[in-house]
Amino acid sequence: MFNYMTYERLKEITEKEKPYRGRTREEYPYANRSQGHKYFTVGEDCFGIHYYGHLLIKIHKGNIVEFMNDYYDQGEKTILNDFHVCGSFTQGWWYNGYQMLNMDSRGGCCMAHITDRDKKKYNIYPVRKGMKYNMLSDIPITKYDVLARKLIRKQANSIYEKHNDDFILADSIFSALGDYNSQRDYAENICKDTPREKGETYMEFVTRAREKSVIDGMICSSTRHSYYDHDIDVTKIIKNYKDYLHEFYGAFEIKKHPCEDKYFPSNKYIQIQMRGE
Repeated sequence: MFNYMTYERLKEITEKEKPYRGRTREEYPYANRSQGHKYFTVGEDCFGIHYYGHLLIKIHKGNIVEFMNDYYDQGEKTILNDFHVCGSFTQGWWYNGYQMLNMDSRGGCCMAHITDRDKKKYNIYPVRKGMKYNMLSDIPITKYDVLARKLIRKQANSIYEKHNDDFILADSIFSALGDYNSQRDYAENICKDTPREKGETYMEFVTRAREKSVIDGMICSSTRHSYYDHDIDVTKIIKNYKDYLHEFYGAFEIKKHPCEDKYFPSNKYIQIQMRGE
């Protein structure tokens, strides 16, 4: 993965190119020099790849890539997919290559590597902040386990019964608000009043909001990558809140698949656990 953007290639650029002028630190182009929003910085035995000021990945000496985010938007994924032969995984046809994409069935951002076009064989690698891979072999430097989790329905029903008043409250508030615009404005204002803190996990964020009030927690449970899902309604809020409660109470049976097995099951409640966590 990313074999077009090796440590050696970036080092060669610093030896042949001059850094951009007028910037507070040394920044070099990794694409056309006129595209100043695509640049990399020099660290201690590593290079940081930036796009519009966002640090996407670090490439360490020895061609080790480190992901700097759990989530990449479409533009960022497109940039990163330019760093290797970009395959096709979800469009209905296959060819050899890599593709970074968001996969809800596998818990978020992943890298798909098509290893056999004709037989439709592939490997899936999770993309999470802090994870490192050997770029040339795809071997994970950061060892991890894929947790395939199955919801324990009896326990989930017990949780829903315990929090039934929460669901009634949300339904009553949104019914009283009436039209869609009023409902959306109300939800957006709650999210603005309870912003997610830097470094705060989704679970920490929603739990903190829930301590403020039940409705704050329910609405913030629909916040993931942006501050609010503009297409949300009370049905989605209750659904997302139920997913939060599943996590909060740990209502799962868990089967662990170590990364050494190269098996990444498709599972709605998949979770990646880095070793040592």
